[in-house]
Amino acid sequence: MLTDCTLLLIRSGQTYDISQLLVGSVQWSGRKGASARTMTATLLESGKYPRSGIDAVQGNHLIFLYKGAELFRGLIFSDAPSDKETMSIKAFDNGVYLSNNRDTFCYKSKTLTQIFRDICTRFEIPYSAAESGYKIPSLKKSAATAWDVLQEAMSATFTATGRRYWIYSEKDRLELILRRETTIPWVLEPGVNLISYNLSTSIEKTRTRLKMVWNTSDIDTTILLEKRPELESRIGIMQEIESVSKGTPRAQYLALGKQKIAELAKPVITLSVEAIGIADIISGRCVHAILPNIAGRTYYVDEDAHTFDGTHRMRLKLTRTEDEI
Repeated sequence: MLTDCTLLLIRSGQTYDISQLLVGSVQWSGRKGASARTMTATLLESGKYPRSGIDAVQGNHLIFLYKGAELFRGLIFSDAPSDKETMSIKAFDNGVYLSNNRDTFCYKSKTLTQIFRDICTRFEIPYSAAESGYKIPSLKKSAATAWDVLQEAMSATFTATGRRYWIYSEKDRLELILRRETTIPWVLEPGVNLISYNLSTSIEKTRTRLKMVWNTSDIDTTILLEKRPELESRIGIMQEIESVSKGTPRAQYLALGKQKIAELAKPVITLSVEAIGIADIISGRCVHAILPNIAGRTYYVDEDAHTFDGTHRMRLKLTRTEDEI
């Protein structure tokens, strides 16, 4: 049994503590762009004399606790017994229902919050949601996943307002929250909790110009061209194009253009770290990092992988944020 780890199996409405069957590490992870967090574990098992009773097709659920705190709750999607009398299992939290449901979606003048509520209601997912305020003029998708729609709605909201939102699973419900409110009072620092790190700066996705056009087949419909001349003098012209719904008010697409080019002109600064595990630090949240010869900065957590194997370690991929946090 792994130290400080508790694994509960919910089967046919009954809850069973199967912690004593944990014989390998537990991996708990998530990343930007994925709708759900994942948990994988290795259990003691026997094909002839099944110990756990896990059967992925029967709708078995798992709850994982570390030092008494619940970190994960989700549905088992796969079980794989082996000839070594062990079985690996993989489970996803409630966010999986966003990527595993397709439908036709049509919204006009709806906020991200309203779209999120409609989707959760449509697929019977418990939820809570922060108010996003901004009304997206139009969002239409056919045969799309609910997650694709929400990602587009979050992107449109950020482009218009500069506010980033995050969706995550908290026990049995999905939550929509403002991302900058997820900053946690943890600092990553060498000699304290940081084991190793690598800091990189890239302009691969940097753009110096943004061309905005009406959303029509006519290629000569440019309505706005935003430039960063000083940046172009250093790295040359790199242009992005953005389609705008026909009839969008001028003030609105001007504001959109300024917000978009401000984001596109920034280099991507990525910090990859290995550190002593802190369960609160997961994808979508923000954390502060202090590195040698670099001023302390706040970073978004884009990817995380926590490993429990008698100790708790984590690997993180962080991107610097300019938000006022």
